[in-house]
Amino acid sequence: MRVVLVPLDERPANLRDPRLVGAVAGAEVVAPPARLLGSFRTPGDTAGLAAWLRDVAPGADGLVVALDQLCHGGLLASRLTGEPAWAAAARLAVLAELRAADPRLPILAFTTVTRAPDADDATEEPDYWARHGRALHALFGLLARAEAGEPVAAQAAAARAALAAELLAAALRRRLRNHQVTLAALGPVAEGVVDLLVCGVDDTAVASLAGGERRWIASWAARLDLGDRVLVHPGADEVGSVLVARLLARAAGRRPRVALRCAVPGGLERVAPYEDGPVGRTAAGHVRAAGATLVDLDDAPDLVLAIHPPAGTPGDWAIGPRPAAGDASGVAAGLDADAARGVPVALADVAWPNGADPAVVDLLRRRGRAGAPLSYAAWNTAGNTIGSALAAAVACLSAGPGADPGAAHRLLVARLVEDAGYMTAVRPALRPGPGAEDQVEAALARWLDGLGDLAAGLAIVPGSVRLPWSRSFEVDLAVGDRP
Repeated sequence: MRVVLVPLDERPANLRDPRLVGAVAGAEVVAPPARLLGSFRTPGDTAGLAAWLRDVAPGADGLVVALDQLCHGGLLASRLTGEPAWAAAARLAVLAELRAADPRLPILAFTTVTRAPDADDATEEPDYWARHGRALHALFGLLARAEAGEPVAAQAAAARAALAAELLAAALRRRLRNHQVTLAALGPVAEGVVDLLVCGVDDTAVASLAGGERRWIASWAARLDLGDRVLVHPGADEVGSVLVARLLARAAGRRPRVALRCAVPGGLERVAPYEDGPVGRTAAGHVRAAGATLVDLDDAPDLVLAIHPPAGTPGDWAIGPRPAAGDASGVAAGLDADAARGVPVALADVAWPNGADPAVVDLLRRRGRAGAPLSYAAWNTAGNTIGSALAAAVACLSAGPGADPGAAHRLLVARLVEDAGYMTAVRPALRPGPGAEDQVEAALARWLDGLGDLAAGLAIVPGSVRLPWSRSFEVDLAVGDRP
């Protein structure tokens, strides 16, 4: 099977991970050459991407297209560039060309609802975010609350008056432009050009302008009677992997039946940081995006998506303070119960953002390979984690007789090394600079060895470790068979 991917950007989560998911089922995921994708704050070549799609789409078994890349030149470009909406939306036309050339070609697309981070940090935002990010985030929250009928109009007016009019107009025009492009993408869905559009709500909050935008998208999808052909839920970087998994399941003639499990009473009703609704709703959205069906635990599921829920206590592995280990006893009981029933498990650890719960990692280490779940993830936001764990598991269920039987376990160990070894153990003490990648590789090799039987026969591929975008936030690495 050959899947053509236009990734959200060039980071490992968007480019490497969908390829690894494809490899689990023996599929090839073909991505554009690096020169077309841009780098960090430099936009990609949108005209070149369209030409590349025309060249590679014939003979493909499916397309997964990030509209932020196709229309703007990447995720950061969607936040930074000043093109008008009509110019960006016009780039959707290549999808109609591809549909006309091959009416049977599955075309899956995804886009993001623009975030407004609560930080004075312009690393991934326009320059004015370095001084006014928190103020803009607060104002947008107040505007959303006022629009919902809360008595905060005076507070919103005061917050608006404290910001320069030109700065605020620039921030709001950017949101409007991106929202217009997303609404324009509903047209190709209604016309049958695009089979599925997933709108990931990127790094948001309960009170946010993103919440209003997601409701407007959903309302137009309902008016057009698009049903489950338009999905809106938290997430961004994991969506490419989820949609690759959907194509794998489709090719295998499968629609996996997935049940949610959470050992903590009420855990699925908790709202994770950087999201705007219950984590159970986030999980349900990803199940639909993966082409699966949500069923009850007692209704013969093909897969259990186990959620280790938000801890409810402050903590974020990327910014500190380091959270204490949680309680993994419920996770252990669930794994034992599902093993007894012969049902595989995808384990999503969303106790704290940007890293793993040490208690869960220790549990998996002690259980070893024989007691391991089918897949695991614990990185960035809850949506990122849930989608990644689910995508890998759906790929496992869709694997054909020619698939590499060791690919799924290598991916499981790679996620543990990245999400627990790097994010919770190595990254907090890392100071990027000359030789940092060699230090990270050595530290992760030691950490992987500490997994014991769970990682027996596996090792960090020498020279594979690098720090994308010259920062410590994320890492690229590969896990392979030990020489």
